[in-house]
Amino acid sequence: MQRFKQDELADSGAMLLGRTTYEIFAGSWPDETGDFAERFNALPKYVASTSLKGLDWKPAELLKGALPDAIRELKQAAAATSMCMAA
Repeated sequence: MQRFKQDELADSGAMLLGRTTYEIFAGSWPDETGDFAERFNALPKYVASTSLKGLDWKPAELLKGALPDAIRELKQAAAATSMCMAA
């Protein structure tokens, strides 16, 4: 499993997260150290939420508008970038 997660992270250019997962990750990952944590923390994070007003775990951006449209725009902007998705 560890090897799979390392490979997945190495192939990811960004994370697409829902509010709950973002809050869980943001509550612990910024304090982690090591190669995996450094890469994980450095990835851009795109967060789907209508209730969050700000994001402290950077780099991060709240998706705006309808989720399908926001995802379509992300895909078009980074056609060659794969994303690690978590709900």
